[in-house]
Order: sequence, then structure tokens, then C-alpha cells
Amino acid sequence: MTNPQLERNKAVALRFKKCQGTPQMPQVEKEVLAPNYNRVRGGSLHLANNGRDQDFPHPGMYLRYAFPDRVDIIEDVIAEGDRVGLLFRLTATHTGNFFGIAATGRKVDVYEIAMLRIVDGQMVEGWFMMDELALLKQLGAKLPARSDGRHVAPALPDTVLPRVMS
Repeated sequence: MTNPQLERNKAVALRFKKCQGTPQMPQVEKEVLAPNYNRVRGGSLHLANNGRDQDFPHPGMYLRYAFPDRVDIIEDVIAEGDRVGLLFRLTATHTGNFFGIAATGRKVDVYEIAMLRIVDGQMVEGWFMMDELALLKQLGAKLPARSDGRHVAPALPDTVLPRVMS
């Protein structure tokens, strides 16, 4: 037997994910993202933090300057309570700067997960995590060198999901 609330939450999550990079994206985001939406963690956070303050070109919203032909293939969707988990593959061609990694022209196919919290039909919290090591390997790249010689790890977030879905 299906749970109508869980199915609605899954539909919100999928609507958000599938609209990315489309002309409908701004309107869908207005409808599905709560005013206080907190994107706690971005998918490529390690690479983004390493590139911070380095004058690297921005890879664009949802990385679309770096990977303009990006397509996300949904592999699995699970829901429990107010949480929805998505497992998807990011497939694309690397044609623009990606946090200091010059365009390689290589095709990539890497996994990413999203853990979303949905309340009253709107996303209030989102956690994303990409397999950044697999991405670097597929690009034939290393973590870009910073001008200060440091490697910068992401800070721990102030909030955590209350419990992990089983």
C-alpha cells in the first residue's frame, strides 16, 4: 500500500530535480523551495571550497557553465517521514572551467545523492553529495592548486538531519 504523503514528497523532489536547467526552473523553484530553504551542502563542496577566493571562473548554477549538456539520470527515490533521498547519475561533457579545472572535453558519468526534507509540499533543507573523486578521475585532473598552497576542506555544517533514513 502506498502512502499518499510520501508519494507527494517524492513528486516534489523529482519535480525540483527534473526542472534544473530548463526554462521552467525559476517558476518551479518558487513553488517547491520554501522561503527559508537551506541548501546545507552542495554536491561538489570539496572542489568548491578548494576554489574559494581563487578567482576561478564560476561553474554556473547547477554547474551548467562547466557542463552545459548536463543530464541527471534518476536511479532511485526513497522516502520516509518528511525526507526524500535521490540517487542519480550526472552525465555531461566538461566544456567549461570547473572550480579551477580547465575544460577537458571529456564525458563524465558520476553518482550524486540528495537528501531532502520536505514540509507542507516544499523543500526546507537539501544535502547533496557528488562522487568528487570519481569526477576528478574521469576528468584526468587533480585538486587544483591554490595560490596560497593550501588545500581547503569544507567546514562542518551547523545543522544535521535528525536521523539517517534506513
